[in-house]
Amino acid sequence: MSEEPKTSDSRVFVYKPDGSLQCGMGKGIPPEEMEKELEGIKVYSRENRPDGKMHIQVCGSPTGQVNVYEIPASSLKEAEKRGFKKFEP
Repeated sequence: MSEEPKTSDSRVFVYKPDGSLQCGMGKGIPPEEMEKELEGIKVYSRENRPDGKMHIQVCGSPTGQVNVYEIPASSLKEAEKRGFKKFEP
């Protein structure tokens, strides 16, 4: 039997809306570009995905797409200071 490696720091996911708007009225910020806002925080993974919430269907309204980043739990407060929120899928 092999044991899974133990990590000293648990991880959390944080997100921020990508800024995209319905009907192509606003382009979203790619996850790689937005990641610069997390400078100094270790990022284990990143992706662009729907936020899982219902959104009004009107041209010019937010699409609900968000950039999600996996970071150390110890960096959550710092990420929140930079405008990110904890992602709860």
